[in-house]
Amino acid sequence: MTKTASRLLCIFGCAFLWAAGVDARQGNLTPQLAWIGIRTPHFWVIGSVSTDDLLIVASRLERFHQTLSLLFPRIGLDAGASTTVVVFPSHEAYEPFKPSYNGAATSVRGHFVAGPVANYILLTADAETLRVAYHEYVHVAIHRVLASAPAWFHEGLAEFYSTFEMTFDDRVRLGSVLPEHVLLVRERGLMPLATLIAVDRDSALYNEDDKSSVFYAQSWLLVHYLLLGQHGKFAGQLAPFAGQLVDGASLQDACARALNTTPERLEEELRLYASENSYLRRLVPLPTGLTPLSGASSSVLSVAEVHTTLGDILLNMSRHDAAEAELKAALATDGQSPSAHASLGQLLMAQGRNDEARAHLERAIASPAATWLTYFSYATVLMGSRSQAPVGQAATTAVIERALRRAIELNPAAAAPFGQLAALLSQDRGRLNEARQLVQQALVLADTDERFRLIDAVIRINSSEYVKARGQLARLTKARDSDIRKEAVDLLAEVDRRLAETAGRTAEDAGLSLRDGISVQPEPFPLFRRLQPGEQRTAGWLTAVQCSEKGVAFLGRAGSRAMRLRAWRMTDVAFVNHSDAHLSVGCGQKFVNTVAVFIYSGGAERPDVVTGTAIALEFPPADYVPTDVSSRQRQP
Repeated sequence: MTKTASRLLCIFGCAFLWAAGVDARQGNLTPQLAWIGIRTPHFWVIGSVSTDDLLIVASRLERFHQTLSLLFPRIGLDAGASTTVVVFPSHEAYEPFKPSYNGAATSVRGHFVAGPVANYILLTADAETLRVAYHEYVHVAIHRVLASAPAWFHEGLAEFYSTFEMTFDDRVRLGSVLPEHVLLVRERGLMPLATLIAVDRDSALYNEDDKSSVFYAQSWLLVHYLLLGQHGKFAGQLAPFAGQLVDGASLQDACARALNTTPERLEEELRLYASENSYLRRLVPLPTGLTPLSGASSSVLSVAEVHTTLGDILLNMSRHDAAEAELKAALATDGQSPSAHASLGQLLMAQGRNDEARAHLERAIASPAATWLTYFSYATVLMGSRSQAPVGQAATTAVIERALRRAIELNPAAAAPFGQLAALLSQDRGRLNEARQLVQQALVLADTDERFRLIDAVIRINSSEYVKARGQLARLTKARDSDIRKEAVDLLAEVDRRLAETAGRTAEDAGLSLRDGISVQPEPFPLFRRLQPGEQRTAGWLTAVQCSEKGVAFLGRAGSRAMRLRAWRMTDVAFVNHSDAHLSVGCGQKFVNTVAVFIYSGGAERPDVVTGTAIALEFPPADYVPTDVSSRQRQP
């Protein structure tokens, strides 16, 4: 089973995901001018409608959440980002916040906006409010497990579970028919299955009103058939089928592997299923442990809170101009609002306006309520500003590191701060091992994130693990993100240049030989750098690195002579590691039995000591030792 299918099965493992719902009160919600908020254990429901109507939405969604969490604990809905539900009094009020396609707002009744700190569900107050709320909360659940799930899977499941009902005898009714979908499929017929699964959120079939309804109807039909058709014959195969497609399998292969059928046969079965006059539903006893809604509290939102929330929604929809207007309106009424400063700082950072962003983020992190994202954004802005800052005014590594470690402390499940801290420490040769551990943790949390793969490759380059770095970079030249592809191409060229510098230079050239008793050359065979004019080379042992206001001193020995090489800065010296050991070199370190090839220039000619300016240190594999420590090589 693929990793993607396993993730999907984490939610849909047995037969299907239960959605939650109860009998909805019909009729329009009553609008009012003030914005009211209802806070429950898992939702923040706000809107310019009556408190009673908001309480209905909040209580139904809370029961929905409880049911999902009890039936499918591995979803982890109790952890991570909270969910804010915004109920607009009318479609006119909702219009500026609807998704757009070709410059015009789509005619959706609600939609889901994912955010790193809060997820948002946006709804219109009408007779369909609760069904739309259930639909959108299914998107929240799927997004937590696999954000890249295909559009038909997202929408088909969301439509399937939007009809969820709780009966009077405390059972759950699943799979109620949606007559409008059945009628539409019968009237217009089915689109080819290959067309359906190829639809994404940028497709016309997903966005245009006269086409999206067909897409939704057929997505619902496919999910309904796979979960309940033929008495649940395929119920356990929905997740493997979707997982195969996400992982790049062809439709033909996905049908064969997961459903033991062909696309043509599946299409014909769907066509027959659409023509049926009755559809199977399931009644399932509710699990024990559901509790009545308790602890809900209501409050009137300030003008600043409303503007900040709407601004953050627009920010997460990448509508920067509209978001900036909302957030500035928030600060015009409450200049101290930490959440408004945080969101505006994140927006300005996204636009590359780092100086402006920094001022707002500094105001935000001064608040005890600052989120992990605020600290992460602040550190990111500081890192981005370092190269442009005047000498002596750039943020120190320590300041950036503190912000990132605070972000990790506030949310250890967020991968981004681990990756960013790894990128920061990767520039310090003395902390490469620490950087390696951090990026590995980022990959544990987000193993498909190509940014972290790139950071890992940079760490390997800085550790002189060129062969391993090259393999990673070659794969990243085909990354989904164009910026990552370009960076990988540039780094690959740099790795090839460094490898070319060592081509043809053997251990013997560097004054090394295999230890006694070793008869086979280690792989890969180490290739040492060519000497440049004015450079000298001596093989010996590195014993210590000392740093002071006078610079860096590399201490060691070569036979009976001491090695004392200096450099102004650590970054003036190239370190090349040919060993599998994760060796790092930093100030104050001491070494035992560490073989090194010293490359240097200048220095005094004395029989008891070798001095000069350090240019590079190369570390051979463990099986190599200096051949003749009294000899030196010089390039005229």
